[in-house]
Amino acid sequence: MAELIELALKLANERFDEHVDALIAEARKDGSRLALAAAELATEGPVRSGSLDQIAYFLLVEAFHKTSAAVEQPTLDVA
Repeated sequence: MAELIELALKLANERFDEHVDALIAEARKDGSRLALAAAELATEGPVRSGSLDQIAYFLLVEAFHKTSAAVEQPTLDVA
């Protein structure tokens, strides 16, 4: 079973970051646009588990979180 879980996690992660980065680029690193797109997708109707809508939603949410984390990172002053 552990082998199947590892393979499933590997497959789920393949190109995920590339897709997230593409959404960030399209949104011009604007987290609010990503959040609004995710909210709109979530409110369009019921999202079936495993559907393309659900996958798109998770990509948008991850892109939002990634842009938010980048904004929150303090810059270090090296003297």
